[in-house]
Amino acid sequence: EANASSLYVIKGNGYLTALSYGFKPYSSDENFTSNQTKILLEPKRIKLEIFTFPANATVSLNGNVSSEVNGIATFSILPGMISITIIHKYFKEFRSTEYIYPGINESLQITMIPEQPLIAISGMIMNSKYNFGVSGVLIKYNSSDYSFSYTSGFYRVFVPSQSQNVSFRANFYAPYNISENSTANTTINVKLSFILNPSSTNGNPILTLDRAIPLLFFSMFTSWTIIDAPAVDYFEIHYYILGTSKNFTVKVGSGSSYDFVNGIYPGTVYVIYIEAIFNNGQYVFSNGLKVSYSNLAYLALNLSIAVIIGLISYSAFIYVNKRVRRKKAFDK
Repeated sequence: EANASSLYVIKGNGYLTALSYGFKPYSSDENFTSNQTKILLEPKRIKLEIFTFPANATVSLNGNVSSEVNGIATFSILPGMISITIIHKYFKEFRSTEYIYPGINESLQITMIPEQPLIAISGMIMNSKYNFGVSGVLIKYNSSDYSFSYTSGFYRVFVPSQSQNVSFRANFYAPYNISENSTANTTINVKLSFILNPSSTNGNPILTLDRAIPLLFFSMFTSWTIIDAPAVDYFEIHYYILGTSKNFTVKVGSGSSYDFVNGIYPGTVYVIYIEAIFNNGQYVFSNGLKVSYSNLAYLALNLSIAVIIGLISYSAFIYVNKRVRRKKAFDK
């Protein structure tokens, strides 16, 4: 029988526990008096992200509207059949039904169709130094028609078929502008550069991220230096997961020149940089570094640390074991 499992039990009362991926644990007293005992597992909620081109759309799921952030509408839903409706001025209404499976967070990317003739400008937005995709970039040609780049750095924005000035803006990157006069859909790839020093800073402070080393498959050691700077109020360590919109910030005291960041895992590439905030409210950014455990030097370092910790633990175990044996022998 579909969705059934066989289990031999003693007839009578018993305690049943059931675990299944994507469902809440089940446990209950049961009376096993027949060959079939049916239980109903309750599914866990999953996260559904709907990314739209363009942004500033009204996204509803089963009639519930979600606020959009950087082009992404996020819902917490139960698995099953869902109904999606997306409305945007000057675009055809989008309707769709999808089946969402238990235990799997979903991300959907939707491109809407213009009601009037518009030109689609699309392409990849890359970091000019490290050549990775930059997500969350705001692309617009007026205040109400704009898009954001997707996690891979891909973007698509719709403009009228005449000369348009399109701007690209993102935190920690220098502004970028293009003037486009296409009469058909076109592809324009863009490379953005890190902002190292905002022009509003007094003097010429230099903040350098010296090291960002992943340690023991969970944390990362970071160190930095700052020179020719006014009084620092505090530092912030910014890092994000490459190819995603997941950004993290750790606040550090003004007297620090290093810190450890937790939650750094193998199989993931991170980009990290430091920000110094001065007492006068001005700020400066460091260079950025790309970090992952796949770097052979970091991998060798962590394996060496793991071996050393293992040897120390083993030596401590042997020492304690000998002490216990001596004590027992002395007691006898």
